[in-house]
Amino acid sequence: MNKYLCLLLAGFCFISCVEEKPRDRANRLKQNIITLQNERNFTAAIDSARVALGVLQGLQADNLEISGMLCHLGTMCYSIGSLNEAEAYFNQARGLLEQMQRFDEANQLLATVLDGLALIYESMRDVVRADDLHQQARTVREEQLGFDHPEAKAGRESLAKSFRERGEPDKALRLREEELARHEQALGKDHPIVADDLQNLADILIAMGSYDQAESYLKRALRILEKKFGAYHSTLAKLYNDLALLYQRKGEFPDADTLFTRLRTIRERDFGNDHPVVATVQHNLAVLYEKMGDYHRADSLYRRAQRIKEEKLNRVHPEVYAILSDFSKFCDKIASYPKAESLYLQMLTIRQQELRPKHKELISILNDLAALYIKMGLLPEAEKRYLEARGIYELERQSNYEDMVTTSNHLAALYNVMGNHSEAKKIYKQVLDSLKKNLGPDHLEVANAFANLSRTYSLLRAPGDATRLEREAQAIRKRSLPPTRPNFVLGPPPTTSRPTRTRLIQILDSLVTERRREADLRFHFYRRLFPHLSEEQQLIYIQENPLLPDLWPWLCFEYGSQLPSLRGLIAYMSLNSKGLMLEALTHQAKESNIVNQIAQLQTGLSKMQ
Repeated sequence: MNKYLCLLLAGFCFISCVEEKPRDRANRLKQNIITLQNERNFTAAIDSARVALGVLQGLQADNLEISGMLCHLGTMCYSIGSLNEAEAYFNQARGLLEQMQRFDEANQLLATVLDGLALIYESMRDVVRADDLHQQARTVREEQLGFDHPEAKAGRESLAKSFRERGEPDKALRLREEELARHEQALGKDHPIVADDLQNLADILIAMGSYDQAESYLKRALRILEKKFGAYHSTLAKLYNDLALLYQRKGEFPDADTLFTRLRTIRERDFGNDHPVVATVQHNLAVLYEKMGDYHRADSLYRRAQRIKEEKLNRVHPEVYAILSDFSKFCDKIASYPKAESLYLQMLTIRQQELRPKHKELISILNDLAALYIKMGLLPEAEKRYLEARGIYELERQSNYEDMVTTSNHLAALYNVMGNHSEAKKIYKQVLDSLKKNLGPDHLEVANAFANLSRTYSLLRAPGDATRLEREAQAIRKRSLPPTRPNFVLGPPPTTSRPTRTRLIQILDSLVTERRREADLRFHFYRRLFPHLSEEQQLIYIQENPLLPDLWPWLCFEYGSQLPSLRGLIAYMSLNSKGLMLEALTHQAKESNIVNQIAQLQTGLSKMQ
């Protein structure tokens, strides 16, 4: 009986398969492809698409439908890195479409196919062919569909983005300038679409560091839109945000505050006080007030933005993470350590729960958390976090050697502070080997690694090895550095061009936090080392290993007005450096040293004036 039932069921299945019409099968396969793509199972989706393609070809379906499936296959193959297969599918689709009598849907698909081929050639570093295909796609869209057709506009957006990602912003700029000229001629210079074009141009110029020109375009766009809609219309929201962020970059904080406040009024009117869009403006204002030194208002806005985003989105949403990232560093800076710790731990949980954790970010969070524990005096906890960061690098190898070097240097310095000099020596040797391998034997970073190892041998009471390693470091510096080094007492070099200056400000802004962390560790290290040295040795050590290199005070004179965090760093290191000097020197030497420092600072200031 059971055998009979099995045969009957098999028969029903066979009949159902036989009765499925080819068109129904093709439609079922298309739905299956979508499901598999949503599940990110691209290999199975590609297999289903190949079967669907065969069914459509057997049905002798029209060329547009077959071309659509070929384009779909090409896109999926490109997404998994099968460039040769993707190229073949796109070329088949292109051949079919070019044989057809052209109409809107076919033109849109042909332009998509041409862009797909261009992306493949970009991946193959064949920029000439890629640009030619992008231009063909653009021509198809603009000539067949119209210059301002949504598909044509989207194509230009994609092309400009592609140029910028390839590091060719000048090409993106020319594309946007052509767009602006076409619209000015067709619509007039005061049309809202012209304002959109001006904002697109400003975005590219900001990325290129041309802040003044970008500002002029944004101000012109602002005049157009305010005249058309009024100062508090929702259309101006993005423009206010972009211009405020630009003012913030340039250090023009009051102007940025005015625009962010106006934007906040618009967003609260349109969405209510507790909407995530309002929280985004509060987040930007918090960052601005932090830069202005108004920590009370910054703290209040960070907290409100975090609360709204967590309530309206969820605790692991990317926008929540962005607030946590800035808020944690702010709390760290103002010495609100328990709050900073909770924020760092929340960030760590978010990243660890991701299906594909961003290993570089995990390492960065763990390093920040470890540095925080050092400030809190929780050295074993700091050690634990540094070891976790090193473990991620060693297990996954997803990060570059620089991540390993940074973490390892911090961990080794911590071990020296904790008195575990043997472990510090072992790690510094690993760092030295890695730097030699990746940078060559004569790089300044290699010299620093030799110097770190030398100091560790001093702590191990091995003066011979320490001297030998320090000589290695000095020899590398002598070979690598120019004959004369810049000295801030002589005044700054000639003023650089605006793009170079603004780029340097961006670099300095990112370096200040790292420098502060390094200083904390070095102060711990020096104070642990000094009791083992004579007064004369202490003085020599400070002179040979200055906590405040000449370049940093000069940078403060040159750029400090635009970077409050840089001024704070210099003041912090100056005070600690003088504290060490007072501990190390005799009364007469102290007075002499302080007088000399004041004289140098006065000379530097007079040069700037």
